[in-house]
Amino acid sequence: MTAGEQARQNQVYEKSFSLCSHALENLNRLPGGDGQEQAITLKRKAWLGQGDAALMSGDYLSALTAYEAAFTALRSEIWSIGSYAAAVQ
Repeated sequence: MTAGEQARQNQVYEKSFSLCSHALENLNRLPGGDGQEQAITLKRKAWLGQGDAALMSGDYLSALTAYEAAFTALRSEIWSIGSYAAAVQ
């Protein structure tokens, strides 16, 4: 992720998008389990990075797709936090 963020800051948007895509591929290979919530958070950050890179390069459809994926991941995070809080009470 850091490489993708650095590429975006240096206005190398295609490289940033590619690095975020690579991060997502690797995150999708992780097994489920205890680290699943952390994986969702990292995926959300990667999708936001993709969205930002696509937006800055003028690829609005890819930006929209990435932002929608990030929003879906955020909803999943909020839902799991709410489920956990309800289970603890």
